[in-house]
Amino acid sequence: METKASYMIVGTFTLVLLVGLVSAVLWLAGVELDEEFAYYDLYFEGSVTGLKVGNPVRYRGVPVGVVTDMKINPENVEQVKVTIEVPN
Repeated sequence: METKASYMIVGTFTLVLLVGLVSAVLWLAGVELDEEFAYYDLYFEGSVTGLKVGNPVRYRGVPVGVVTDMKINPENVEQVKVTIEVPN
């Protein structure tokens, strides 16, 4: 019997096991890699206190998206530009 392990077989087994593990985790997590989003820019002239990146966007109480970015509008410093993403 040969006491040395074939490094090619061990390496191939390790790679196949790693790919299988990553695939299983993505499948169990329900990750959708091909999901498309529509992005909308909203401009507020008043205060946006309490609003932050990651907050859900609701339409009539139903969650429809998420806030992805907030910054002062460079064209009009009295406005706040809020970017939201909504799944298509």
